[in-house]
Amino acid sequence: MTFIKPRIHALSWSRINTHSKCAKLAYYKFVEKIKDPGGFASDRGSNIHKMAEEYLMAGEEHPLPPVLSKVGSVLYELRGLENKTVERQLSWDKNWDECEWFYPGTYMRAIMDFTGELSPTRMRIVDHKTGKVYPDHPEQLELMVLCAMHLAEWDHIDEFVVNDLYIDQGFMSSDTMYVREQFKELHDKWDPIFEKVTSDDIFGANPGSACKWCFVSAKKGGPCEHGH
Repeated sequence: MTFIKPRIHALSWSRINTHSKCAKLAYYKFVEKIKDPGGFASDRGSNIHKMAEEYLMAGEEHPLPPVLSKVGSVLYELRGLENKTVERQLSWDKNWDECEWFYPGTYMRAIMDFTGELSPTRMRIVDHKTGKVYPDHPEQLELMVLCAMHLAEWDHIDEFVVNDLYIDQGFMSSDTMYVREQFKELHDKWDPIFEKVTSDDIFGANPGSACKWCFVSAKKGGPCEHGH
């Protein structure tokens, strides 16, 4: 009898980023499906995301929630863009054909907090952030661009302008622009990363200072032997 080792089959930024930091944590979260209990910060972030979504899609009469006041002018400007979407769930199979979110053959999933057209051929993609600024945020935006280039309904978009909106910090990151001609370049960069995650059947640990905060660590009563 052949034993098939478990692997991660469906990708997302969260799964790729977690695997890059600690493959063993990715195993517990996405193979064993051990749920992160979260906490105040994650619950607060979800609530703020929801308020931002509602404000962006509401009419002029909708008041700005006080918690969004630091970025009120940015949100007001975004609200004026054409063909807006918020919290849009997108998914593709291994051939990059669009599919249902929970389709068994789903290969990539992405959630875009906000998109809006700056012109008929130019789109802005914004990811909402609460809390601190982290150096991996631009990588997440780049992956979103690659995913956006695969969406058939956006075939008319030639330029993608991406930003992180730091709600607590009170600013939006500078514009970073990608053009559709970078499609192959982006795949050449990301395809080996996708392969590394989906082919891993060892899931080695990366013990370090972060283990003491990890919800699967031994210190937290989890199954991982690290983090005492």
